Amino acid sequence: MNKRRTPAFIWISLITLLMLVVPTGSSFALAPRPPAETSESELIEQAILSAVEQEQASSLLTLLYDTRVERIQIAPSMDWASAWLVPVDPQTGHDVPAEPGLAVAVKLDGGWQAAVPSDPRWLELIQAAPVELITDDARSNLISEAETAQLAL
Repeated sequence: MNKRRTPAFIWISLITLLMLVVPTGSSFALAPRPPAETSESELIEQAILSAVEQEQASSLLTLLYDTRVERIQIAPSMDWASAWLVPVDPQTGHDVPAEPGLAVAVKLDGGWQAAVPSDPRWLELIQAAPVELITDDARSNLISEAETAQLAL
């Protein structure tokens, strides 16, 4: 008969101990978590997505597809950034077989301002971006492509 009481006694003791040791939900309410800080890359991505949204009417690609921001690169000066704009099919979630666009962002007055290829400021930012962010060869190609696209309109 002692053999049957011992396991029940152990279980009751263990449950009681767990109730004392494991914190309840109310104990977490005493110390609220501080809000998570937004990283510089997240701020840049937000600025780029805002620029995409503002230019949506100017670009058929952004009207038809969602945009994913990839490969955010921040210049050593921490006041310039670039990122790839990848078109994504909103129905399937798959990347669209198209060349990604290049977004450029500059930090002004403590906030990031971004331009996408359909934005008139984009060419100015491409020309002004530091060489650590956009090489001279890449800059030449981007400018040439932008000028060719302007002529086609």
